[in-house]
Amino acid sequence: MSNLICHCCGASNSPNPDVSIIKCTYCKSELSVLDFYKDLSLNSLKSLEKANLNEDEQKNISRLMSDAETLLQVNDFNTAKLRFEEILKIYPQHIISRLQIAKCILQDISIEKKERFESVLKYCNLVKMNNLEPEIVEILKSISFDLASLAKFSTNGLEALDFFEISKECFNDNPERDELIYDFLKPKYNDFKNKIYSNFNKNKNYSPSITEISLAISYSKHLVEGKGLCLSIYDWININKKTIHPRSLEKMDDLKNASIDYVGKYESFEKKLFGIKQVTKSL
Repeated sequence: MSNLICHCCGASNSPNPDVSIIKCTYCKSELSVLDFYKDLSLNSLKSLEKANLNEDEQKNISRLMSDAETLLQVNDFNTAKLRFEEILKIYPQHIISRLQIAKCILQDISIEKKERFESVLKYCNLVKMNNLEPEIVEILKSISFDLASLAKFSTNGLEALDFFEISKECFNDNPERDELIYDFLKPKYNDFKNKIYSNFNKNKNYSPSITEISLAISYSKHLVEGKGLCLSIYDWININKKTIHPRSLEKMDDLKNASIDYVGKYESFEKKLFGIKQVTKSL
């Protein structure tokens, strides 16, 4: 089901079918749930008419859609998925049904998480991102947010970062999703950055591992400050090539590419006679 967009602040709100008016979660403006369902219904009917479906096909799809939406409200995702698949048998080009199938797959805990994410991405990639109808945009935003929410529960840090990237590939323009990712990653990133800085300061012969470099590059895709960390690691490797592991040396281009568009401050660590000197530089 699509979300109700506030006419005042543009925030996304969940419609409640049991009431006629809700208050925006963010600015507290009053929003008409009745108008939302009326517009949603009209848009669905118009799209079916444009598809040159006969009257029986339109009625059948409307019935299946209504049934599927009811099933979604009670979290019966497997049966809802079957209803959307029936719609596609009648009308294979029905984008909304394809995206709703993706949402159902995401909720199917019997499927391994990585497989769910990859499957959902395939469904979203089938949708052309130019000139999308508002209803489709809202479903894509909902999917990308749900992907990010689920990614938070990954036990592997690199896996979580990869899943966050998939959520952005499904639909890039989603400030609410981006805020969720930032709030989740920032404290973990700070701990990781401090660990790297500590290694620079304590060990003149420190060679960043492939895992550490990969993690820094992954952070740079979600946090601007992560690009600065990639630049710090690149500088350290470049200055200390003789003590760096060959496999880590091979990652220099990746670190450079991850920070190539960075503008801001970053830390550089230089070996001195009596220890390590930390210098703040700017780009």
